[in-house]
Amino acid sequence: MIVALVVLVAFTAVDSNRDELLSKMQHLADTRFMGSVEKMLVHYDKNKDDKYNRQELGQLLQDANVGTRLTRNRWIDGIFAQLDSNRDGYISREEFLKAVPEKKYSNGQKAK
Repeated sequence: MIVALVVLVAFTAVDSNRDELLSKMQHLADTRFMGSVEKMLVHYDKNKDDKYNRQELGQLLQDANVGTRLTRNRWIDGIFAQLDSNRDGYISREEFLKAVPEKKYSNGQKAK
């Protein structure tokens, strides 16, 4: 019951702050990875398995200045609740890119 409540609170927090979350992740991609979400994801996939565990996501969120040490686990819970569609305990690169798409320029090209 307590876990469900924590996930619900985290889910609500992530949902209500979705724009902020996406903005901070895109800012990280822009400033450190030449605007490429794909390059950012490759960087944070430490074991190169094309999926992200809680630790890898936590490092990405920390570097993007999402949450604090005290709240980051709730952010992670909420993000996993929304993005881990097959509930395997990982967020695949495909699941991630559905939520955080590559930024495109006005000519339709992806950021490099």
